[in-house]
Formats: sequence, structure tokens, C-alpha cells
Amino acid sequence: TKWIKSLEQKYNDTKDHFLKNRYWFLAVKASFYSTQQSNAITFFNQTEKSAPKNTLYYRALAYIAGIEYQQKQYAKSNYLYSKVFDKCPAMRVVSSYCFHPQEEKDWKQSLKMAKGNEEKAALWALQGYYNDEEKAIAEIHKLQPKNPHIDYLLTRLINNQENKIDRSFKDKTVLENKKRTKDSIRKSTINLVTKIAESNKTAQPYLWNVAAGYLETLNGNFKQADKNFNEAEN
Repeated sequence: TKWIKSLEQKYNDTKDHFLKNRYWFLAVKASFYSTQQSNAITFFNQTEKSAPKNTLYYRALAYIAGIEYQQKQYAKSNYLYSKVFDKCPAMRVVSSYCFHPQEEKDWKQSLKMAKGNEEKAALWALQGYYNDEEKAIAEIHKLQPKNPHIDYLLTRLINNQENKIDRSFKDKTVLENKKRTKDSIRKSTINLVTKIAESNKTAQPYLWNVAAGYLETLNGNFKQADKNFNEAEN
């Protein structure tokens, strides 16, 4: 306790911005590993407005999210982890692994905490990683079509569709193999990706046209695939 207080005192006393930022982070981190974790939340809430929004800030925020999780405040914890995921690329893997809504009610509470469409989109991006990326993409597209997380979810959606393709092709004809591939691809996925590609509202329209063309190739609709690939090339 004395050591944590000394860090807080150094934070309050120093005029050097570089050192002040690091004493601030160490005070949060030290409290996280102490037997008085609630002190970290109190200190963070009292001082966060003056802290620069850099990697140290989001590392500290992740500690706060971890404390909330240990206290079974799952909705608050997941909301905070989504903010780390959204704003700190260096911590996206960590925040993704730590994001765990325990029940549907936790997820809905987290969504209510979100301030604006950008924060809602970040929550959907993480939810889509674990659950239904198709629904998450549709929700993000409604909220914020140019949000960068929608592109990462698209890659997961395509990968998961590929994994569902029936590959028991031994002793089958080309036509039978094509039919098996076509039957394995969800029509709702093709429709969603095509709809978003046609909207031309994403940050990277070519990516969506490539994805739509690829899905149409698997679907056996080569004429439409050519149109999508031409759009991507343009």
C-alpha cells in the first residue's frame, strides 16, 4: 500500500509529462496486482481525463476491465475491452481473448453502455469474432459502413464459408464436386456480401467486390462473378 501511494505521489508531484504518464500507468498496474484492486478503479476514474490516450492508457484500461471481470461486472468489463480493441491495435489480440459475455443480458447491457455508433460497432466486431459474423457485419454496416472492423469480419466470414465446403470429393465427377461446393455456401452470406458490395459505402469497396465475386464463383454464377471482379479492378 505504501509503495502504491508513493507512485501516486510521484504522479502528482512530477511536472515532466513523460514521467507523469508512466507513474500514472504504474499506479494503476500496481493496484491491479495488489489486494486492493478497487483502488485502481478509483485512481483511474479520478485521473483518466488528464491522461494522454496512448498505448499506456489502453493498457491501464485493460487492467480496469480485468478488475471489473473479476468482480463479475461482465457487461462493464466487455464494454471496456471493446474500447481497447477499437482504439489500440497493439492490444487487439489480448482484448479479443478477454472479451466474454457470460449471458445474453450481459451483451445487451454492454451495448447500452456504448456511446455512439463507433463504440457499438466495436462491440459487434468482437461479438462477431466469437459468434455470428454475418449478423455482426450486417449490424456494423447499418451503424457505420466505413468502420474498419467490418473488413476484418469479412475475412472471417469467407474463411468460415470455405471451412464448411464438403471436401469428400473422392471418386466424384467435376459436376458433382461443383454442386457440393455450391450447396455448402450459405445463400444468406452471398446475399449479404453482394448487397454491401453494391452499396459502395464501405472504406474498401474493391475488397467487397472481390469477396462477392469469389462467393459467386463458388456458387457457380460466373457471369455475376465477372461483374464483381471488374468492379474491383476499377
